[in-house]
Amino acid sequence: MLSPNFNEGQKLASARWDETILVELPEDDAEALEVVFNVIHYRLDRVPDPLSPDLILRAAIAGDKYDFLMPLKMCCRQWIQPSRFSCEDAEGAAKVWQLAIAAAWLDHEQCFQEATRALLLGYGGSYLSLGEMDRMPSAMVNRFNSSYHIK
Repeated sequence: MLSPNFNEGQKLASARWDETILVELPEDDAEALEVVFNVIHYRLDRVPDPLSPDLILRAAIAGDKYDFLMPLKMCCRQWIQPSRFSCEDAEGAAKVWQLAIAAAWLDHEQCFQEATRALLLGYGGSYLSLGEMDRMPSAMVNRFNSSYHIK
């Protein structure tokens, strides 16, 4: 994005060394990007602890967009702890489902297994009622569609 092939990079290349260049990202989630930027700049003391499952998921999606999944994956073990929530009710199960989807974005198999295991063992309702299908990685949705013939 900051290379000369893009508008933002051209502005940066033509700027004076002491000039601040504003890069606007109006379609992006500011709170999620703040988490991502704090992680990639090793400012972990500025990342809320604990993070909400929704913010973890939004940060994973933002990290994927800007190719920062590897540094976020390093934080995954700390963030994705399904044992913080009870899967016996829909609200807790929905939070664990968000953690599972975030683990899928971050390609962290162990965290994904832990979250989905907690759901399988603790939640008796329909997984479709937990929602969030629109926030799943497309590769995962495609796998579900081909495996289960969902249309």
